[in-house]
Amino acid sequence: MGARIEWQWQDAGSGPGHMQRVIIHDDTPSDDPALAAYRSLIDHGLRCRTCRTTDADGWANSTCDEARWLHRAWRLARGGASAPAAASSSPEGSPAA
Repeated sequence: MGARIEWQWQDAGSGPGHMQRVIIHDDTPSDDPALAAYRSLIDHGLRCRTCRTTDADGWANSTCDEARWLHRAWRLARGGASAPAAASSSPEGSPAA
């Protein structure tokens, strides 16, 4: 087990595609749900044309619904909150009840 390098076809969208070297990890799948969710998110981002769209500066400027769902699943798997925490109702500077 370990890693190996392969050549894979990468679709360029509107332009010509190209071959690119990629590292393939042959490790056994982890029992860690956060790691599995993260790998699913990364794998999706590499394949999805919408998620790979970038602006003139090279920053990703679009994500699809599936990527949003995968990102939320990853956050939940690693113990992140599903929604922002509610603000405290006590006035600033007062002791919390």
